[in-house]
Amino acid sequence: MPIIDSRKLAQEGLLEAAKLAVLSLHKAPLITGRTDIKAVVITGEEAFKPMMGVMEDIEALGMDGMMKFPFMPLFLDYTCYKKAMEEGWDPIMIIVGADLTVSQSGWDCGACGFPSCREFNKYARKNKSEGPLLGRGLGKGPSCVTKMLDFGIALDYLTACLHNLNVETRAQGTFAVLAQGLGYIPEASTCIANPVGPVAELHWYSRKPLGGMMPIPASGEVPDMIYQMSLNMLRERHPDAFESLPALTHPWLKGYGKWWERPKEYVKIESDAQIDEDEANITKVFLDAIDKRKPDVKKLREQGKL
Repeated sequence: MPIIDSRKLAQEGLLEAAKLAVLSLHKAPLITGRTDIKAVVITGEEAFKPMMGVMEDIEALGMDGMMKFPFMPLFLDYTCYKKAMEEGWDPIMIIVGADLTVSQSGWDCGACGFPSCREFNKYARKNKSEGPLLGRGLGKGPSCVTKMLDFGIALDYLTACLHNLNVETRAQGTFAVLAQGLGYIPEASTCIANPVGPVAELHWYSRKPLGGMMPIPASGEVPDMIYQMSLNMLRERHPDAFESLPALTHPWLKGYGKWWERPKEYVKIESDAQIDEDEANITKVFLDAIDKRKPDVKKLREQGKL
């Protein structure tokens, strides 16, 4: 009897898990019964290459470019994908999509803000547009709320199946931006990407590869520069977590060290032309990279590989 490496078997098991997850996706009980859920399973580096290529163009801009990229979580997920592939993971991803811009129930529930499904459909036909994220990305709208519920239920069944199989996954709006922009499911108004694997402990939650981005010394002590950079990022993104006392009319922000001995710092709402310009420049690089690789995805679809 041959000796088979367990990691090889585990990798093969991921594809079997993807098949069962797709089965659960299409078996999910939907509210309307009219939401046409689409899904493609992409495997191997060829099918995955267009998405990674887009982010490689952003990575080529260096740390300065990365810090100015508007959708930071996308770059962080890219880093985790890249590390897993370097360690031998043959990428597998389930991309799920649906067209949510047409109501077919006739329930006139009003959850979308329109008095009737007919009014919603009339508006959607004339005003269907891309979302604001990066000028192109997390879908087109407006969306029928009941169909959104159907879409979420189907995704829940997919991820629950993988969880019950003890397979690592995480529903990602990040790589869904790439999948949607590149046209993996062109008829969908919105997509969600679900990696299957890698075979590692909480890869998409502990995010150990992100630690490799920081130059931690052999002593294990975090340099002051890294600490300060992390603290500043947190203060910019979550200032409410640093408020001194929310009950104050103008609560000041806590900072590093003896913040109570320094002049008080406040959050101020104002425009910043430099941030707008930097983000516009990086977003153009991102969208140009997508357009450059769209033909690759189209070719994969024409060859029946998607």
